Amino acid sequence: MNRLVTYVQQSWTELRKVVWPSRPSAVRLTIIVVVFALTLAVFIGVVDYIFGQILKQIILKG
Repeated sequence: MNRLVTYVQQSWTELRKVVWPSRPSAVRLTIIVVVFALTLAVFIGVVDYIFGQILKQIILKG
């Protein structure tokens, strides 16, 4: 139990040292991450579709 209390105290101390981003910065970075994730998802979807079509042609001809 003593180790748990020590862990929580140390974690709380470290959290107080964190320099949190400002709200505008957090919003801007969140938008960047969401746009990047959506772009990557679309890219992977397109590549998957293209490879699927190629495989379908190979299987139908074979």
